[in-house]
Amino acid sequence: MKIRFFRKTFKIESNHVFCYLEYICFHDHFTAIGKATCTKEDKFDANIGMKIALAKAEMKAYHSANKTAKVLYKQHKAKMNEAKEFIDKAAHCIEHNKEYIKRISE
Repeated sequence: MKIRFFRKTFKIESNHVFCYLEYICFHDHFTAIGKATCTKEDKFDANIGMKIALAKAEMKAYHSANKTAKVLYKQHKAKMNEAKEFIDKAAHCIEHNKEYIKRISE
C-alpha cells in the first residue's frame, strides 16, 4: 500500500495559503487540503506558506489513509478469524467422518 501524490495546486488569499493535494490511495482518488496562515505579527512569505500548507495537506492525506488502512485491517482480520474457525471445524468433521466410516465398516 502506498499513497501516490500527483497534483498540487496552491491558492493565496490575503494572509492564507491553501494547498490542494490530489492523491491516489487504495485505488481511489482523493484531495487533501492544507492551510497556512500568517499572523499579523509575522511578515507574509508565500514560499514558506506553500511549504507549510503542503506539509499539512500531506499530513491529512496520510492521516486519512491510516484510518482507512486500520478499517481494512480489522475487516481482513475478522475474515481471517472466520476462515481459521472454518478450517478447524472442517478438520474436525473430516476426522469424525473417517472414524465413523471405519466404525461402520467393521
